[in-house]
Amino acid sequence: MQFCVLGPLAVRAADARRVPSAMMPQRLLALLLLNANRVVSTATIVDELWGGEPSKRVRQTVQTYVYQLRRALGGDAGVLLETHPRGYLIRLADGLLDLWRFEDLAARGQRALRDGDAEGAARLLSEALGLWSGTPLDGLPLGPVLEARKVQLTDRRLVVLEQRIDADLAAGEDRVLLPELGALLAEHPTHEGFTAQFMTAAHRCGRRGEALDAYGRLRRLLVAELGLEPSARLQALHRALLADDPAGTSTARDRVVPAQLPFDIGDFVGRRDALDAAVTALRVGEPRRAVPLVAVIGQAGVGKTAFAVRLGHRVREAFPDGQLVAALHDGLDRPVDPAHVLRSFLLALGVPEARQPADAVDRTRLFRSLVADRGLLVVLDDAASVEQVLPLLPAGPGCAAVLTSRVRLRGLPVGSTVELGPLRTDDGVALLSAVLGPARVAAEHDQARRVVGLCDALPVAVRIAAEKLLSRPVWPLRKFADRLADESRRLAELRTGALDLRDRLASACGRLGPSDGRALPVLCAAFGGDRFDLAATARVLAAPEAEVEALAESLVDAHLLRIVGVQPSGTAWFRFPDLVRLHAVDVDDTARPHLVG
Repeated sequence: MQFCVLGPLAVRAADARRVPSAMMPQRLLALLLLNANRVVSTATIVDELWGGEPSKRVRQTVQTYVYQLRRALGGDAGVLLETHPRGYLIRLADGLLDLWRFEDLAARGQRALRDGDAEGAARLLSEALGLWSGTPLDGLPLGPVLEARKVQLTDRRLVVLEQRIDADLAAGEDRVLLPELGALLAEHPTHEGFTAQFMTAAHRCGRRGEALDAYGRLRRLLVAELGLEPSARLQALHRALLADDPAGTSTARDRVVPAQLPFDIGDFVGRRDALDAAVTALRVGEPRRAVPLVAVIGQAGVGKTAFAVRLGHRVREAFPDGQLVAALHDGLDRPVDPAHVLRSFLLALGVPEARQPADAVDRTRLFRSLVADRGLLVVLDDAASVEQVLPLLPAGPGCAAVLTSRVRLRGLPVGSTVELGPLRTDDGVALLSAVLGPARVAAEHDQARRVVGLCDALPVAVRIAAEKLLSRPVWPLRKFADRLADESRRLAELRTGALDLRDRLASACGRLGPSDGRALPVLCAAFGGDRFDLAATARVLAAPEAEVEALAESLVDAHLLRIVGVQPSGTAWFRFPDLVRLHAVDVDDTARPHLVG
């Protein structure tokens, strides 16, 4: 059985017609197929089928349509229509939906295009487009939910079509493409991508006048209908044609494609729900009008960078024009000037330093112009402030950005925040197993859990513990757990090779303001591992409660203090993470600059 939505709704089965004859069950089937293997809520079904005026017996009517679908679909082994507490789900085996095959072929084609295999890319992308037999759900009356999805799918087809033409241009098929591109311009007169491709192909075929005419038509339409000039990319192509500059008419695939993501960590553990949420927030595979932004925040050592790298590798196929990565603190733990990051980004995009603007604002404008029509992922690691981040964000809707920070950055553009906490104990044990081997950990499973707990379940601390145990194969885990249990030596134990947890903690504390930095060790010494509230804080610091409320907020935002509960009065309970507390009280007068820097 095969399901088709990239054209008229169809269910292809050898034995019988499987599409319900009635329109409303057909629309329900279409809605379920476009959300295959995901629950569609009853509210969404009602919204699609009846809009704002549902019938009085709407739930019973939906159940009737589901029953009709079950009868129509029969008992095929690869298809299951499930009822859930809040809606319905159609479960399909791999390969049964034409949309899935389209996206798989498109992804493979994009990968081939990025790897320089223009002919292979053109073949795969053509095969993907060949699955279409009209507009999505052609001939089926649609409600608001399906109509919006139809628009998304139609836009997605145009993106893949543009990429297929890029592949043909890269393969030198300029003359063959001109008739197709002429027809596309007639159908989509304000589509800048098709216009740029027509101009490129016409110029290469010695038809520069036609290329310039195409630009003129597009510009007149944009100015008359939208009051806009063509994009910076198209204007640059126009200037290159006027100058008869062959280098200026390179295809999109001739561009530099940066690939700056670090290697993925093989023994990354846990975080599955957080990764799924971040992928959803990046809106992979969906048409976008704005740049999705995911901010990953958490305390030092919680694994933000590893998470961002894993996320980047998971979605990299959706950004065929590459990935740009920048560390926003230098080796001395100082915030990096955004102008320096932009210099690096522009170099990676093929702009020599001599051609880069000196002014930071102009660099941002050039960067955004260069990536306006690209599918690019920008990863900004260890951000210090909103002011540092904003100039580095792309503006093209095909781009996305992921940033990490130890502090909660207030005032960022609308996006999604993923707050990472310590690992679950089982995940921490899995990390130990990945480094030490499962046999050694299984032999002392309770002690492995104890080691994870004494490391505050921080990934960096657990990894240090694992590497230290790896270098001491004769040590039982119990021995190392006993050493960690001694608070006077715990931080000294969590150091091996280039990894030293105290460096991470000192850096986190050093980024506090002077007054907050002075208050931190005082509070840690006063409360130890106990919980406390604002009133107790005010007594210890001999300060007004309003003043210490701002201090507590600052420490919570910096992930150096945790909210662990709420009193009946609504007042929060706080507690310091053990490793933060041990570091703060361990810092003597000679080390105090760590706290006031």
